[in-house]
Formats: sequence, structure tokens, C-alpha cells
Amino acid sequence: MIPPTPPVCAERVNPATAMRKPTRNLVLLAVVTAALGAAVLAQVAHEHTWLQSRRLTDLDLQRIERLDIRCASCPTRRFQRRGGSWHMLEPYPLPASAQAISHLLAIAHAPVRSWSSMQAYDAARLGLSPPVISLTLNSTRIDVGGEDPIEHDRYVRVGRRLARVPDRFSARLFESPLNELDRHLLAGDSNPTSVVVGDKPPDPTLIRAWRGAMAAGIRPATTTAPATAIPIRIELAQGDSIRFDLFRNQAGYVARRRKPALDYLLDEAQAQALLGKVR
Repeated sequence: MIPPTPPVCAERVNPATAMRKPTRNLVLLAVVTAALGAAVLAQVAHEHTWLQSRRLTDLDLQRIERLDIRCASCPTRRFQRRGGSWHMLEPYPLPASAQAISHLLAIAHAPVRSWSSMQAYDAARLGLSPPVISLTLNSTRIDVGGEDPIEHDRYVRVGRRLARVPDRFSARLFESPLNELDRHLLAGDSNPTSVVVGDKPPDPTLIRAWRGAMAAGIRPATTTAPATAIPIRIELAQGDSIRFDLFRNQAGYVARRRKPALDYLLDEAQAQALLGKVR
């Protein structure tokens, strides 16, 4: 008689051993991922340092006194430093935003990816004849052309040299002039002596409110002021005056400067402070 075959017992697996291999793979994957991330960060840091060492110009930004921006499809903008502040000369003869000017000046130190001789290239094919837009700092002209199709860098001409520059600046060159104006209703260097609201006597107590008032935005005046607008005259120490019309429309409160014709957008608290006791 053939004895029965004993049952086969399944091999007992240690849970710790079963988990060991997947865990090891996860740890290895984490190490590889961390190493790759560190390599990428190192490469980015190296490229950043390398680019920063290759600037578009060596101009001393503190010595820049004049700044012009010209292109065929946008209004010419001209700025001039007066003492410690910048003023727009064109298209609006008003104080300029210090932040906007700093962004424009920074283009002179934009990092360059590569330099070449302009003679080796067709300027027209690179969008440099004529240039898309030109920036002139004192007497140094920077011509900005089209984009490189691979890296999307900008072709930039400085003198007889051609640069490929990572395009982190062109939006500043095409900014609206209105966004480059100082949003204060009165310039910091103005010297008001009194404020005349409507037909009231001059009120010097309103000077502080007007000197500190800053608009949320500036827009061109495209409509006539309503009949309910309150005329305001700011008398200056040098004998000049600045005239505004303050009114409310669907968008909120507006202080319209008459020359140049611009609307300074205000909130209600600012508008009431500028009017003093007038409601």
C-alpha cells in the first residue's frame, strides 16, 4: 500500500524580509531624485552667476541723466533726472515713478547669454533694421530686435555688437506711459501754499491732504467733466497753479488734472479729505 503524500507546507515569509526590497528601492529612488535635484539647482545657480557676469553694458546707473524709449508702434517716452528724482518729458510733462525708472535702468545691466559681431548677421532678419524698440541711456543706444526661435532670447544690438539676452525685460519697454507716472497728485518737489476749493477762500489746511494723496491709477481724460464737478486750484510758491476738477462717476471718485488732461482715480476717503469741509 502506497502511503499518502504528505501535504506541501507553504514557505513562511518574514514580513520584514518581504518589505525590505521595496523599501530599499524607494530609498534608492529618493536618493537619486535628491541628487538630480541638487544637480539641477547647482546648474541653475552656475548659469545665473555666469549670466550676471556678462552684462549688456557697464554703464553706471547713478550717472544716467536722460532716458529715451522710441519705437514705430508706441508713443515716444522721454525722461530726465532732476536732482534726486526723475521726470517724464514726453508724452506727459509730469514726475515719473521711481520704481518704473529703476526697472528701465536695470535693462542696461541685463544678463547676456552670448556676444557676436553684428557684421556676421543680417540685421533685418533679426528684427534690428529697423529695431523693434530702442532705449537710449545718455548717449548709449540699445536696440532690441526679435526673438531667437529656440531659446526665445531677444536679439539686442549695442554699438557693433550683437547680444542674445534672456527676455525678462521687453514688457517694461512696452509699458504704457501712464503706468510710468508718479501717482501722487502733487509732485514731491512742489511747494503748494494754499488750496482753493470751489468758491471758498484759500484753505492752507488742505495742503497736507493734497501733498499726501496718491491715486489708485491714472487714466486719460476722455470725457468732459460733469457740471457737478468741484473746481480746485492749488497755488504754488513760485507763482504757478495746478487745477483739478473733482467729481464722482460710475467707477468712483476722480480728480481730473486739467493740464495735461488726466484722471487720477481716488477712493471716497481720499476724495473727502481733499475737499475738506465741502461735501
